[in-house]
Amino acid sequence: MSSKEFKWERNNQAWEYVTNQVESVVRRNATLGIIEQRLMQYSGIRMIDVLDHVSIVDTEKETLKQVGYSKSDDHYHCEGFLLPPVMLGMPCVAMRVDSIPAFFESMRLPFERFDKTNTFFRTKQISNDNGCAFSVVERERRNVFAGNQDESVDLESKESCLEQWRSRARTAKNEKDLYTELISLAKRQVSKVGQTMAAHLFFQAEREYWQSKNRAAQVMHAQLIRCGVGWSAHDHHTFRSSRRNFCLLLQFLQLLGFKPREKFFAGKEAGWGAQVMENSAIGIALFCDVDLEEQELDIDFFNEPLTDKTELGSVGLWCALHGDSLFAAGLHHVAINCDFDAIGKVLADKGVERMAPFSTLAYLQQAFTKGEVWPIGPDKVRGLVTAGSITQKEADRFVKEGAIGSHLETIQRMDGYKGFSQSEVSDIIQRTDPRKQ
Repeated sequence: MSSKEFKWERNNQAWEYVTNQVESVVRRNATLGIIEQRLMQYSGIRMIDVLDHVSIVDTEKETLKQVGYSKSDDHYHCEGFLLPPVMLGMPCVAMRVDSIPAFFESMRLPFERFDKTNTFFRTKQISNDNGCAFSVVERERRNVFAGNQDESVDLESKESCLEQWRSRARTAKNEKDLYTELISLAKRQVSKVGQTMAAHLFFQAEREYWQSKNRAAQVMHAQLIRCGVGWSAHDHHTFRSSRRNFCLLLQFLQLLGFKPREKFFAGKEAGWGAQVMENSAIGIALFCDVDLEEQELDIDFFNEPLTDKTELGSVGLWCALHGDSLFAAGLHHVAINCDFDAIGKVLADKGVERMAPFSTLAYLQQAFTKGEVWPIGPDKVRGLVTAGSITQKEADRFVKEGAIGSHLETIQRMDGYKGFSQSEVSDIIQRTDPRKQ
């Protein structure tokens, strides 16, 4: 499918239907009502941001179809929209969490241990009030609602895979060696635990690495742990790549099951582009950013390497100063779904500033936290000055003051809108250029 075919729409009818179903269960299930209030108070996260699925009574299925849902195996889904799956049965709200035991601990609830040898889907019912249930779900694969032992992964293999992702090499004299090692590791991981589990665990490790280098992420994660949900409300992750490595980055992501979605190009003045990737099995979308020229937009990024250029755009300079996201630098940012105003207050109360919003649409609001500034050594800038990529004045300032590294993004979506606004994304790319900090 070409990028031109990705035209994301809004579905207000389905959005209102789902939110009304959730509100109905919240009113009748006292425990869920308390959890919803706690989520908003401590993290600024809405219930729909961590909604795994909902269940409705059988008599509602015709209405479900009318608002755009269609049958898929044992559930209904709304194709092309960020809306939760719907099942038929007792009215129920199922909330997605990173860890069921961690949720029980955060809520001070008694917990009976369960078998962690998994089938990509584990669930525990928390309460059943007035004929409305509330459950929590821990999963590695989306849109699976029953255990299938043929797909199970033993706990030891899962833990080994995660540890290898965490401990992989991120620096080397020859960066091509890093890619060779990483691609070899990815093939071994997929062979051992399967593509879905390998991809899920890879991004768990990547978020941990990003979080270790970003105070805003650490503050937000502490609030999310307090609510027992972890990073389950993530919206997208962003890698930044040098031009010479962009093809290798995309090839690596394909090994983990990612497929191309739309391309971004904000015009020749902006000097950057992006390939959006998605792995629907694990529910992760990626922005893969790179310096790009207009005539390069139709290049096959997956098979045609881009050549280095002396003149560096925002993305290229970031990579030159910090390294590519896949290695030393880590993710540029992770976006978390939220109530835009509420999360801003939560962060401000903890001393975390947000930049001015770069998207203020009724159905899409976005803002970065103020960038984490990372130190820059003289050796990083010496070659850039010699090549004419930056001025000596810029080099001196980077060494003295550091340069913008990573961010946390806050994003509020409405109406099931799955896309992004290209002009607004271009604005924030330019505002986070290290030369403009």
